[in-house]
Amino acid sequence: MAGQLAQLATALGFPIFAEASSQMRFALRSHPLAARIRLAALLGGVSTQACSDQLLCLGATPTCSDFERWALDSGASRYVLCEHESPDPLGTARVIAHGDLALSLDVLQREIASINRQPHARQRAFAAALLESGRACQTLVSEELACEAGLAEGAAVACIAQALPNGAQWVLGNSLPIRDVDATLSVAPML
Repeated sequence: MAGQLAQLATALGFPIFAEASSQMRFALRSHPLAARIRLAALLGGVSTQACSDQLLCLGATPTCSDFERWALDSGASRYVLCEHESPDPLGTARVIAHGDLALSLDVLQREIASINRQPHARQRAFAAALLESGRACQTLVSEELACEAGLAEGAAVACIAQALPNGAQWVLGNSLPIRDVDATLSVAPML
């Protein structure tokens, strides 16, 4: 499914934000549109005025509770593809489609290819702003990790991530570890 998501993001010009809990964070680590920092940091650095006019959300609602409000403030039409439940806590999604995500991504990719749609200027500007915000955040996190003495939490997370073989799945227990991993792994060499 990572390959399908990568192709769709490229075709649409949509930046990819994947929390550590989704496994896409690690599978798409080298994709040029992959934002490798936690969503809360991105939301602080990118104005809702710069947001794309469309957001495509896959799977569960992000752990970051700020996302729903940010998406609502942006005025973007939000489309949700999910296999289970209804990940739309504020009831603001324009469409919620339930079904197999891999199949859905395949159908979307074919439809986009058939109409030869190119990302528009606002979409390209949003992706650029989001990725620039990510780079700035990565610099700050790198500086903080460099100041940690001994084996602190951030260093431990980076060591674990670097030791995992390709294709490994890392199970995180609840929302705080997800946030910690997202914050720290923005600078891990593996990612």
